[in-house]
Amino acid sequence: SSEVVIKTCDCLQPDVVVPVAGTLQMTRGGLYHWTLQLERLAPHRPQIHLGIHGAGHQAPLRVLSSTRCSRAKDNDAWMPRPAGDRALEEGDYVHVEVDLRGLHLPFGTLSVAINAEPAEVIFDDIPLRRDSVNIPVVALGGDQARVRLCPAH
Repeated sequence: SSEVVIKTCDCLQPDVVVPVAGTLQMTRGGLYHWTLQLERLAPHRPQIHLGIHGAGHQAPLRVLSSTRCSRAKDNDAWMPRPAGDRALEEGDYVHVEVDLRGLHLPFGTLSVAINAEPAEVIFDDIPLRRDSVNIPVVALGGDQARVRLCPAH
């Protein structure tokens, strides 16, 4: 079975999205995979943010925006996708990999593949602290937006 997140109502502030965290606790040394299907985007607020937060929604914060595949970390400004804008659409499957093993870098990585496309590294700077816990998050922009957690790709 799969889990579904549905946003009910809009936030009063149009530029605010409230993150929903998964129960998975990701720690240094692990390799984690999950797949999300974007079942419904709200036409008036189609933004969905996907990624990871530290425990308690503290740093490190690493998220990808569905509207342009731009990315943001911690309190930094949004950065464009190096290969150009890429909007995610209803029905798209987003395959996420978080690699906290530190095999080739002193940091962890977050990679995303859309549908059957090749994966691209979104972040290669996730801190690998011994006592740090990261959690998967999704934040839905508008009323009735819906995302389904599917078996990993």
